[in-house]
Amino acid sequence: MDSGRTHDIRIAVASGEWQAALRLWDVYSAGIREEIGSGTCSPARMAEARDFLDWAKRVVLCARAQAQN
Repeated sequence: MDSGRTHDIRIAVASGEWQAALRLWDVYSAGIREEIGSGTCSPARMAEARDFLDWAKRVVLCARAQAQN
């Protein structure tokens, strides 16, 4: 699931632009924290974040394995 909110982060992660990915993640996660604090964070939004993190973990583990070879 890519609602558009994670699209740019996915592009940065997939291309190995780690600094850009971290900056984009900071903005994205701040939005989620704000929604949680105000009680407006939906289950769909949490699922979106979980899906992104699962995907990013796999990509980063693959990148790390390739770098170790």
